[in-house]
Amino acid sequence: MEGQVIKDLYNSVYKLILIIINENRWIIFYCEWLFNLLQLIGYQIDYKKNTKNMYYDIVNQNFLYTPNINSIEFPHNLLNNSKQLSYKNLSSVFTIFESIFVKNHLENVNYKMPINFINFKKIVLDTLQNI
Repeated sequence: MEGQVIKDLYNSVYKLILIIINENRWIIFYCEWLFNLLQLIGYQIDYKKNTKNMYYDIVNQNFLYTPNINSIEFPHNLLNNSKQLSYKNLSSVFTIFESIFVKNHLENVNYKMPINFINFKKIVLDTLQNI
């Protein structure tokens, strides 16, 4: 919401920048940061407690043990093992983040995803797809 105070947002971004500078597999930490950002603004998805639920329903925003028409495979292996970086896993992270952020935050104020996020996502996914 406009004018809303989000506690620890600047500290969170600062930590992300330090990780990007110091880590070789920074994209994994970036994905974790996206889910942390959702938690900071009040929309936590507790993927660490849902490791047995392999699917995430992007419409109802909940974990599922078996897939349905609105679900995608949750990238547990990406977040638990940085060696499992793939286009599919990273695309799932972006899809889940965007579905939650847009539905619960941006639609409330008639905003769209920031163009910088969209451009960053495109660059990262295009690069990963071509590797």
